[in-house]
Formats: sequence, C-alpha cells, structure tokens
Amino acid sequence: MNRILKLTIAAIGITSSVGAIAAPQDIYVSSSGTNSVKRYDGLTGAYIGDFVSASSGGLNNPQGIIFGPDGNLYVSSFAFGNSTVKKYDGTTGAYLGDFTTGYTFTFAADLSWVGNTLYAAEFSNSGAQRGIHRFDMSGNHLGLFANTGSGSDGHLFASDGFFYAVASQEGRIKKFDGTTGAFISAFQVGAGLMLDLRQGANGNLFVNTFSPGRVQEFDITTGNLVGNFISIAPNTQGQLETLDGNSLLVGSYNGNTINKYNITTGAFESTFISGGGLIAPNNFTYGPAPVPEPATCVALGLGALVALRRKRTK
Repeated sequence: MNRILKLTIAAIGITSSVGAIAAPQDIYVSSSGTNSVKRYDGLTGAYIGDFVSASSGGLNNPQGIIFGPDGNLYVSSFAFGNSTVKKYDGTTGAYLGDFTTGYTFTFAADLSWVGNTLYAAEFSNSGAQRGIHRFDMSGNHLGLFANTGSGSDGHLFASDGFFYAVASQEGRIKKFDGTTGAFISAFQVGAGLMLDLRQGANGNLFVNTFSPGRVQEFDITTGNLVGNFISIAPNTQGQLETLDGNSLLVGSYNGNTINKYNITTGAFESTFISGGGLIAPNNFTYGPAPVPEPATCVALGLGALVALRRKRTK
C-alpha cells in the first residue's frame, strides 16, 4: 500500500473518530412563550434552529426538558387541563406521543432521569399528590416518590445519597431518604418562589428564586442559607454549567436570554443566548450536536489526499 493511500485512510479514520468521540453538545431550551424547543450551539450560544416546532404534539408552555436513556427528548407541557410529559425523537424532534400515563398532572414541571426511571415534578399546590412522581421507561406511573407538601419543581439526588426537592410555594428545600422517599427535614426558608435546583462543586445546593430573581446557596449539611450567589438576575429560571466548567448559565425569563456567570463568584460575565425568537426561556439541557455523516468524513479524507498530492508535485 503506497504512502499516500495510507495517509488518506488515516485521515478518514481520524475525522471519523473525532466525530464519534469528541462530538460537541448543543443546548436545547424550553421556550415557553413560543411553545417550542430551540437549539443553540453549546460552545458559542449561536442559534441553530427550532428542534421542536411550535405547539408540536400539543406542546403548551414547555417547562422541564431532558434527554432520556433511549436518546429521545422529554418535555413537560405545563398547560392547565392538558398537562403531561411529551416525547420527541432525539434526532429529528418529531413528536412521538404523550409519555406519562396513570397520573394526571395539574402542572408538570421539572424532569430528571435516574437510570430507567423518570422523576417528574408536580407544581400544583393543591391535592395530595404534591411533589415528585416516578415513571418507568414505558411511561407507567410508579407512584409519588417524595411528598413536598406544596407544589414542587427542581429536584436531585445529591452526592450524600439523599434526595432533595424544592417546595416552591413554601420557599424552602426539603430533604428525603434517597431510597424510600421518606421526608427527613426542611431547610431554612429562602426568598421567593423556588424553582430549579443544582448541587455545586462545594457540595452545597443552589436554587433559583423567580421573584425576587436570585440564585441562593444553602449549606447541604445544616440547611442554612449561605447567601445570595447571584443577587441581580430578574426572574431566574434554569441552571446549567458551561462545557468548560468555568461558568454557570442562568435563564432570564422576562429578559428572553440565558446569561453567563462566573461559577465561583457569581459575577455576571455575558449574555450567552438570545435571539432565534426565544421568549420566556424556562429550562435547558445539553444534547447531541450533529455528527458528520460518513460521506462527509470520506470527503475530508479525500481532501487530505488532494493536498498531499499537490504537495508532492511541487
């Protein structure tokens, strides 16, 4: 096999492996004001397009958004009287059907997957089913896992093995047994309507308060308020670390933007996402970016071959 052919094959192999191993991540945003899911470049924040078109499958006021273990996208539709979790093709954004059965949400909110189990928040402040519900991979209701006592939204399993969820209208975080979902304790009351929840690198919990717009930090051991991590952020919704781990993305619901803050100090850095018709961003998550097709990789390899041949003929 001649040297040029070897180099061409190597070039094709390199471009293929880069696409498979180092595929970039895009950001998928619930645009509640347009009833759609918008897609942005995860590194630059540039608008790519609408991934789920407006009102697809009856999507109305989208809230929680996450990719499942099957690679598909799950979005909670907040509309009163028709609230559910909807499923969309993870590659095309096509509507695949309403996912959850066996429980009728009043207001479906934040979503998370743990293994093959979907955890979905009920935001309604009435009834006995206030809290975090579980569903299997087929969408069957597995029951109420954590009763927050009032409508809930952000929730997570923390590094200490316990489960935490916000009691939104109470303005506090609650702690539950990570296996049984039994209530353990409630944190100190924070400021305003609590929404999204994140665990920081220091182990503490960071929560969005919609009004007044802040991100507050709570000591995960004592439950006490540490302070305002971000003090001036009108109507905050969503928290997501940047791909480099140096910044925190926080949505501005009324500002129609997603802003970047220093992940250590909370200082404002820049507006990261805007435009593309984004209105009232709610939650956002990372998901797959397009990977070059095999034909593209071959074209890149052939380009390398042409370059090598030109170099040799000079």
